[in-house]
Amino acid sequence: MATRISMTEARVSRLPIPPTGRVTVYDSTVPELALRMTAAGAASWYVVGTLAGRRKWVSLGTRPSVSVDLARELAREALVKLKRKVDPVEERREVARKATETRRGGKAPMVEALQHHMKKLETRARVPAHMREVRMVAERAIAAGVTDLADPRVASVAGTWLESLDVSPLTRCRYATHLIAIGKTALLWWPASVLGREPFAALSGSGAPMPVPPVFTPAESCALVSGEALSHDDDGGLIWAFLLYAGCRYKEAAFAQWDRIDLDQGTFVVIPPNEAEHAAGARVKRNRGRTVTLQRELLEILKLHVGEGFIFPEPWRTRPHCHNLTSFRRHLDRLGIPQNGRHIHSLRHTHACLAIASGEDSMRLRLSMGHAGPEMQAHYANQAMRWRKLLAGWRGDFRLRDPAEAERIATVLGSVAMPDHVACL
Repeated sequence: MATRISMTEARVSRLPIPPTGRVTVYDSTVPELALRMTAAGAASWYVVGTLAGRRKWVSLGTRPSVSVDLARELAREALVKLKRKVDPVEERREVARKATETRRGGKAPMVEALQHHMKKLETRARVPAHMREVRMVAERAIAAGVTDLADPRVASVAGTWLESLDVSPLTRCRYATHLIAIGKTALLWWPASVLGREPFAALSGSGAPMPVPPVFTPAESCALVSGEALSHDDDGGLIWAFLLYAGCRYKEAAFAQWDRIDLDQGTFVVIPPNEAEHAAGARVKRNRGRTVTLQRELLEILKLHVGEGFIFPEPWRTRPHCHNLTSFRRHLDRLGIPQNGRHIHSLRHTHACLAIASGEDSMRLRLSMGHAGPEMQAHYANQAMRWRKLLAGWRGDFRLRDPAEAERIATVLGSVAMPDHVACL
C-alpha cells in the first residue's frame, strides 16, 4: 500500500532513506503528487496522471531545488495539461528541440552572435560610430539571408550580398571585416559540434585595394615645419607641425597636455579619455593608451612653447571641425602648397611614410602610431620605398628644419608624387 502524508518541508526532510531500492510517498493535498526516493539519497518529484488511457509519470524536478509548494504548483499545471491531452514531457522535449534549432540555425545564431559581439566591443570601448556601423552591417546582412552561421553556404550568401551593394571597394572590404569579426566572436560561444569552422573565412580573400593616402612630399613637409609655417599661429602652424612630426590623430593632439610630454625622454603619453574628456570630444585611436616617440626637431620647437595644461588653445578643441579644416586649407594656401585632396589626416599618413623612408624601426613606429597590426606599415612601406633610397641619410630621424637637408630634399626629390595605386597586402 502506498504511503500518503500531508507533505511539509519538515516532514519530507525527515523521511528515511531506503536501505535498498526505492520508495514512493504521495501527498495528501495533491494526491497525484509523488516523491520517489532511492537508496543513493536522490529524491525526485513526479505527478502521476493518465494520458490516452495509459498511466503517465511526469518528472517535476528534484529535491531540494524544488520545494514542496513548488512541486504542488507544477503538479497542478501538469494535471491540467494531461486533462487537455497534452503530454508535458513531449512539450518539454519540443521546447528543447526548438531551443537547439534556434542555437544551430535560423536567424537566432546571427542575432545572438551580434549581441555577443556588441558586448565585446563595449568592453573594448570602441567608438559609437564603429559600433553603429557593425550593427548596421549585421542587420542588413540578416535581412539579406545571412541568418545561420552553421550553414556552410553562409559565406557565399554574405559574399553575394556584399557584391550587390553600391559602395566603394574599400567600404565593401570594411563591411566584410565586420562580418568576419562577428564570426570569430561566434566561435567563442558555439561548440565545435555546432560551429566547427569560422563562418566568414571565405570573405577575407586578399582584401580591397587601399587607396593611396594623399600625403605631402618631403619638400612640402619641410615647408610645413618651417619658421614661416610656425609663425602662422592664427591658422595653427604649431599644431600642424605637431601632427606631422608625431603622427597622432587630430583629437589626440588637440587634447594633448604638457604633463604627458617628457621633453628629456622625447615621448608623449597618449591616455584614453575619461568620461568627462570623452564628453568634451577627446578621442584616442582604438581607445588604447600608447607612448608616442617625438622627433628631435619637434622637441626643440616644443621647448620654446612650454607651459601648463593643454598645449594648444581651447578653440582647437571646442569649435566645429569644419573651422579647423578651413584654417588648415588657408595655411596650405599661405605656404603655396596645393591641396590636391589632402586633409588634416594626411599629416599622419605623411609621418608614416617619412618615418619608413628615414629608416624608422617598424615595431617602434607601429607602437607609436597605435596600429593594430603590421599591415599598415607594409602599405606605407610600398609607397615610401621610392623615397627611402634617396633619404637614407636620415637614419631614423626627420631632418626637415635643417636648411642644408631641406635644400638636398628639394634638389633630389622636389615634389615627387606618390604612385597612383598600391594594393593592400
